[in-house]
Amino acid sequence: MAFIVEDGTGVANATSYATWAQFTTYWADRVAASADPGPASSESDTELWLVAATDYISRVFNPVFKGRPANDRPDDQGLWFPVTGLYDERGNHLIDEVPEVLVHATIEYAFRAGSASLLADPSITTGQTISSAAVGSLSVTFASGGATTILTPYPLADRLLRELVIPQGGTIH
Repeated sequence: MAFIVEDGTGVANATSYATWAQFTTYWADRVAASADPGPASSESDTELWLVAATDYISRVFNPVFKGRPANDRPDDQGLWFPVTGLYDERGNHLIDEVPEVLVHATIEYAFRAGSASLLADPSITTGQTISSAAVGSLSVTFASGGATTILTPYPLADRLLRELVIPQGGTIH
């Protein structure tokens, strides 16, 4: 699979919301202000993590993202963003391209993907399938007949996406 970044135009085969350069800059800015050494990886490893993070975001958040993909034909746009009709809680129009918070969340999830699977397949380890999942106050239901498995919360990355999702029975903290 090729590493293709969504540039805000609705790239047909996009596989990531963030670039390797964005990942590197994001962590360089944060490491300079902390004692944490941050992620150290090759460009090819980082691109794999970014694709895994984008896949995770697509599987978990696409059902609850506000707005709708800008291109009506699924083959014309590889990822959910860019979207049309994205408004915040006050009715203010948000950007139609790839929001910066989505890029940052992708990078946060990607860092975690470097050390563990973000969305483990519970059927491999427990013989169960996912029927529903919760991230913070978001609830996502998957079609299955198995038991419930709760997704691992990633508080910083999850919170970055709060303005982009439809609230599910409460406030996203």
